[in-house]
Amino acid sequence: MSYKLPFWLLLSLTIVFSFFYKKAIFPLSTADIISYELAKTVDNSRNIMQDWQVDNKMKLFDTSLYLDFIFILLYTLTIALGSRYLSSATAQATGRHFWWKTGHFLSRFIFVGAACDIFENIAMLNALYENPNETNVFITYVAAIFKFIIIATCVVFICVCGIILLVKSFSKLPKDADKTWDANSFRN
Repeated sequence: MSYKLPFWLLLSLTIVFSFFYKKAIFPLSTADIISYELAKTVDNSRNIMQDWQVDNKMKLFDTSLYLDFIFILLYTLTIALGSRYLSSATAQATGRHFWWKTGHFLSRFIFVGAACDIFENIAMLNALYENPNETNVFITYVAAIFKFIIIATCVVFICVCGIILLVKSFSKLPKDADKTWDANSFRN
């Protein structure tokens, strides 16, 4: 199966949705939400929420959490397809099976990151509707840390694959040069 077209379509849709998302929750920013996710203590969570009430951002926070469920679906599928598409292309270009195996593992592992994001959102909704407590603040914090690590790992892998493919495409060597290279071929 070719992942190229679905990946590029989903990537485009994810980018468009992220612009819509930012506009829909303005003046609440991604940095505001991340600061809440990483608040770590009940006092910090309450202080952030109090600041948001003064700035009329609480309703936007509620909206952002529900929109985030759509974003989770989009970025998860985009990263999963990107991992498969670019790792397959990189494995083919380099002749190294490692890229394919890693990309296919990460294309499944991103769903663990999505699950963390869903648990995080549920904990934040609980804090929003009931008040922050040690349980929902802890779940939010831990889930956010795992989510960020998993997403960062997958995105870095995709970028590395992309860079390798760019370098290979601009290289004058044949794609299978590293498989057929022989030191004796340079001796005359």
